[in-house]
Amino acid sequence: MNALVLTMALSASPDGGIDVIKDVLLPEIARAKTLKLPATENEKPADPPYWVGAFVNELETYDVRASFGALTGRGQETSLQCLPRVRVGNKKFDDSNFADRGSFSFLFGDMGGRGRLSPAELDVDLLRHALWLGFDDAYKSAVERLAKKRAFVQTISVAEPTDDFGPAPVFTFDRPRVPVKVDADQTAALTRRTSAVFLENPLLQEGTAWYRARSSQQTFASSEGAMHRLGEEEVFVQLAVSAQAADGMDLRLRKQFNGHDAADLPSEAELIDAAKKLSAQMTALAKAPVADEDYSGPVLFVDQAAALFFLSSIGDPLSNPREPLGARVEGRMIERLGKRVAAKFLSATDDPTVATWNDGKRAVPLWGAFPVDDDGVQSQRVGLIESGVLKKYYMSRTPTARLKETNGHARGVQGGVGNLFVTTTAPTTRAQLKKRMLELAKDEDLDYGLMVESMGETVPRNASDLRLSAPVLIWKVYADGREVLVRGLSFKTLSGRVLKELEAMGDDPSLLNLEHRGQRTSVVAPSVLVKLMDLTRTRQDFEKPPVLPRP
Repeated sequence: MNALVLTMALSASPDGGIDVIKDVLLPEIARAKTLKLPATENEKPADPPYWVGAFVNELETYDVRASFGALTGRGQETSLQCLPRVRVGNKKFDDSNFADRGSFSFLFGDMGGRGRLSPAELDVDLLRHALWLGFDDAYKSAVERLAKKRAFVQTISVAEPTDDFGPAPVFTFDRPRVPVKVDADQTAALTRRTSAVFLENPLLQEGTAWYRARSSQQTFASSEGAMHRLGEEEVFVQLAVSAQAADGMDLRLRKQFNGHDAADLPSEAELIDAAKKLSAQMTALAKAPVADEDYSGPVLFVDQAAALFFLSSIGDPLSNPREPLGARVEGRMIERLGKRVAAKFLSATDDPTVATWNDGKRAVPLWGAFPVDDDGVQSQRVGLIESGVLKKYYMSRTPTARLKETNGHARGVQGGVGNLFVTTTAPTTRAQLKKRMLELAKDEDLDYGLMVESMGETVPRNASDLRLSAPVLIWKVYADGREVLVRGLSFKTLSGRVLKELEAMGDDPSLLNLEHRGQRTSVVAPSVLVKLMDLTRTRQDFEKPPVLPRP
């Protein structure tokens, strides 16, 4: 066997090697604090930075891809990225939280185009060079943005000014990366054999298996004294198939298994069975009829679809709570703090300090776990909704009018989801949920209700309203017990009252690990029945499928 061990040259080393924080970040942060543009003839000198921080992100990835039993790619990639951050002004009023259309980021400003250097190996001089240029760019951008923001506030009246940067205790943390060990030959053979299952289905236009092992390390330091080294490891196997129905509609299905190392993944026999099931689902989906009418009635979300429903209706609306000046959006859920926003039997918490969840068989890793957030603050458990009442929302160090302090949930530049847990005080069996759905359908003069098992994981970015991605596996459920798979339906924009329209929730919580808006995220949630939702049937034309059968 050919054993491949992912090892990176990019590590803070306690044994006399290069220490990224001590040898690189701290000296350059100290130098960046002295940045100051000279005064011009008619203007005062620009403000120096009052806060400076930087990340050095290291990543090593090993990928194997196979299609219909043949390897299509195999390789190892190493990357490193320097991300400088600068704040100019003071904590009450700085360059952040301003909708300057020419700015790269509302929160920390431009990361510095000249500083985005990605060397393949660690070199102190090279990293310091990258940070020098990056801090210079970030500072100049921040100064310009602060000047625009000051001019903007002179033209408007801000009723209740909110500070731009909140307090946080200084936190240090050290968990170095553990190299991921991969048996290259065995992994390639497994990926090849799994994808070969799809050869048996002549309908498929794509039948792939993708194995990835990844080891990353985030190193951070700031001028306040916060610093951490956070190593993370992950592996996944993703199966994907695509086809066209007879009417030309493009169809795609995928299944992913996640973990921290190979021991967390299913056995080869389980992967083969999963591939066979996915292939059979695609055959059934391609043969399914296209919905012939729009739908307005009850919808039952189960399994992956239930998790995505709650991610879209709870996680996203409670993320990014601070709106930048000049970009006001009315009717946001966060404005109802302390009021009922959901059915009384629903509660939701987010706890990134929990590393695993027991599915009844084993402890499954939670991808959304993190000990320290992207502000360098220790992560915390947060009670979001209690018995239907909104208690908190996701907070970074960017204060809001109602909440001033961070709760350790900075994901990227503002507060976001980690491990979202949705629970109910009145759990109901799947059979009871279907029965109640049919009763609600009858009240709407419908012969059937709709049950959604899976949806696409990509949702519209930066949407101010509530939206769900299109359903992938959706059934018409009839009173006589028939469940008919259909195609070609999509959700209309959700009402802000959708969580109040919940009829019941299941006793069958399941876990979904995914990458959501650039962040590793986990959702644990049961099935849920919504009283009334609107879906529209597709009315588009499709490209005809291939004339000849697959070779």
